[in-house]
Amino acid sequence: MYTPCSATVPAQMNPSQHLLIRDRGCHVQANRFTEMQQVQEGEIADVDEDLAEIHRQEDAQVDIEDGMYVAVLVAAFGGVRIPLKERGHVKIHPIFLFILCVPLLIAQGSTLFALRTDLHLVRPVYDDSPASQQLLRLKILMAMILYCMNFKMLANSVQLMFFIMNPITWVEIKNPTWNQWGGSLNGCLPIKLKKVLFATPLIAPWAFLAVGMKLLVAYLVCTDSVSVIFEADSIKEAIFNSLALAFVMDLSQSWWNCVAHVFHLSPLEEFFFKLSPERVWTEEGNIKEERLRELFFPALMKCIARITNIRIGAVRTTRTFLSRGAGARRVENFFALVVMYGICKRQLLVVLFAINTNVLPAARDVCTQYLWHQGIGVERMWQFLLHLLARRAEQMLVVDVKNEIRELEFLKANCTIEDPKFHRMTMEHISQMEAEYIWLTLPFSLALGAIFLGPHLLYAFHGTLLPPKTGEEAETIDEDQFAELDSLSVKASNQNIEISVLKQRMLDLEKKLGSQSGV
Repeated sequence: MYTPCSATVPAQMNPSQHLLIRDRGCHVQANRFTEMQQVQEGEIADVDEDLAEIHRQEDAQVDIEDGMYVAVLVAAFGGVRIPLKERGHVKIHPIFLFILCVPLLIAQGSTLFALRTDLHLVRPVYDDSPASQQLLRLKILMAMILYCMNFKMLANSVQLMFFIMNPITWVEIKNPTWNQWGGSLNGCLPIKLKKVLFATPLIAPWAFLAVGMKLLVAYLVCTDSVSVIFEADSIKEAIFNSLALAFVMDLSQSWWNCVAHVFHLSPLEEFFFKLSPERVWTEEGNIKEERLRELFFPALMKCIARITNIRIGAVRTTRTFLSRGAGARRVENFFALVVMYGICKRQLLVVLFAINTNVLPAARDVCTQYLWHQGIGVERMWQFLLHLLARRAEQMLVVDVKNEIRELEFLKANCTIEDPKFHRMTMEHISQMEAEYIWLTLPFSLALGAIFLGPHLLYAFHGTLLPPKTGEEAETIDEDQFAELDSLSVKASNQNIEISVLKQRMLDLEKKLGSQSGV
């Protein structure tokens, strides 16, 4: 509350000067108090606006893991920030984090290549002794355990790839517009430059490449794990070699922790992808005009939303099925599981081929690299492009790949174009393994398809597959819903109490500011 003020003046001044100075002092003090009230009211309005925006937002339910590669994806949606004292925050452009992913990929790739060449590549997988047969069964079990350990990371990488490739993701997931990038440092960049640097076409590719790097490393670890385990002389050695591969995978999280600590970046645990359907979609399922004005390709996004406006399963919505809550999660998970099915099936065939030929899979990979360096096996266009990409990747590693391969003695004697023993697995070999081990591949395929695709297909089309509910089932569902409503009511009451406490604190702060300004 504002109280009359008294100005301190020198004693030698006359009464009129005393009155003038006192009035001026009171006027200045009153202006200061008015400004403080306006600032406080503005802060309260900002808090109310933020709370309203939070209530309008929904969790997009996208699972992410800590790591340097995922941090690039989070940065693409403005989730990686540097908090600044009394100046808000600064959002980090994903290209800077992508640059920091390059040394991580070089370290992981160099470690995996060194691990490959350090193996005894000519050693057979097993022999005819009973002890070797028993050890082989334990090695297969160990390979399955290690694959299960890396399954979530591999599956999450595939899911994030489809999440990024979904064009509607960049429409409805909350991400900063070009004029929101930079936080409190908005005035440091020209408007035209920000429109180019922070446009979606220059943001999305870095996230796609980073998640692609994560997927590549995860797949190489799963592939090399078979050779590392099969090459071991004992199960104890196989376990310790598996720990080395786990160390390679953990480098991403360790590198991110280091970068986040050095640059004072916000942790990824505090971020989740947010949805605001009311801000994006109309009741007819079209993209709102104000949202279209914020997009880089509004006509293209509008066309995609109209063409894909098809109902998936029992989803009751008028939006495109690429929208989250209208089928996008199910579509992305379906295609991700199809890819995972193919990867798991290929891993089974790699193991069967290694047992059938008694040759380590890593020996075939190294032999393929050796032949590529000799100019063999690159006749077709796709082979040449893959060879060219592999050579550029080899040049980035810290080891001299060409000399390392040349120094392997077994390659000169065994890896030739005439002897196919160490050549890579082809489609002909896959068909042969399918026919020879059909008693294993067929049940494995059926079981894997049932485990991966069955639950998701049933969930996606449960509205059309399940029979209508009876009266007793409806009553049971009503009871369960009433129980959920009671639980939500309790949570709402607790939140109301917390809101009341926050309001009381704000009132106390207002009184405190008023008393300080009245002194």
